Amino acid sequence: MFLDNITTINLHWSADCNIACKYCYIEKDKTYMVELNNQIREALVDGSFIQHIQHIWSTPALRNQITALYFQGAEPTVNADLFAATAYDLLDYFLNVNQIMFSTNALLSITLYKEFLLPLYKYCEENAREITLTIQLSLDGPRWLNDENRYPGATANTLRAIEELNSFEYLKSEYFKIKVILKPTITIDNMREMDVLEYFKFFNNLEQKYENSWIEYHLLGFPTLVIPGDYTKEDGLVFSSWLKSISEIDRKEIPAYGNEPLFHDCNDIYNPNYDTCSAGKTSITIDFAGNLYICTRICRFGPSAHTMCSFGGDWDNKFRTFQEYHHNTERRKQIALDIIRKLAAQGEIDSCYTIDTEAEKLYNVTLGILCPVEAYEYFHDMYRPHEGIFKLFGNGALGQI
Repeated sequence: MFLDNITTINLHWSADCNIACKYCYIEKDKTYMVELNNQIREALVDGSFIQHIQHIWSTPALRNQITALYFQGAEPTVNADLFAATAYDLLDYFLNVNQIMFSTNALLSITLYKEFLLPLYKYCEENAREITLTIQLSLDGPRWLNDENRYPGATANTLRAIEELNSFEYLKSEYFKIKVILKPTITIDNMREMDVLEYFKFFNNLEQKYENSWIEYHLLGFPTLVIPGDYTKEDGLVFSSWLKSISEIDRKEIPAYGNEPLFHDCNDIYNPNYDTCSAGKTSITIDFAGNLYICTRICRFGPSAHTMCSFGGDWDNKFRTFQEYHHNTERRKQIALDIIRKLAAQGEIDSCYTIDTEAEKLYNVTLGILCPVEAYEYFHDMYRPHEGIFKLFGNGALGQI
């Protein structure tokens, strides 16, 4: 059965958001988002969301495999008032869960504390159960960058939330742990305008400020790209120039980074075992109606994309299709190499990629970014990668990595 290897359940917990980031892939149909979020809330209140989960993970063997719950959505904290009851029910049902995760822009920081932190702390203390709450904070960089991507004042609000979290030291517990990880996203426009030293100094200073905190902070910013993106040859040249700039930074200026590569949102070209994400392999997403999805992105694109990878009733067969993608490495590779060689012949990427060995290097470095769900979104073919990623890495960038 396809659930046999699943250890993480991603809950499509919310469909609304309190901001609209420029690069966000979620359809910004506010009417639809509010309507869908209301349906999610109804399913949480009447208990049907939990019942669907319990029905699917009905056997002790399946339940015992689950070690993590990921509360996902547009912005999870918009439904924070319903978190405690949901978490308690799920923790009582999945006795091996030791990690709860969610991603947030942290702009509802008081809600974050009242509705997420305190209930989990109480549960851990009352049940003598060890649980780590992992919070992924979206912070793209200094004010001049983050406010541009989000809204004026966003950076100050997120930094205030980090400080508030640090002040809750009375929640320190033998059982309840908090881990905070930053996730900065950057665009090509950000790269064009960026003072790279100032950018990395911002995160360096954050890490140093909280290095002795009771919370396990991971505040060094390692920028991630907007993917897939309709990247052009010109974008690839900008990206290559940006990579060159960060390679020239005097590391003494940002000591908290040590010798860590400043950009690693790509595959190590010398690691042949690197592959795509855990979606459908060790994690799976469930929505309020009990539908299962290989990837959480599918169930929150909005009204236009509720089909691909939604298991419906034929779960095993549809899962097998996606599993075949993960295993069919040669087919994926050959389709990508054909596209790379074609782009090189057309002058869209460096001419060296007409050579098989060089084309394979470009494919390998992008392997961890290529996503079958995004390929299906664009081309209705999960095996066909978006050309933009090769244009991004194939115009000098690979030589800078």
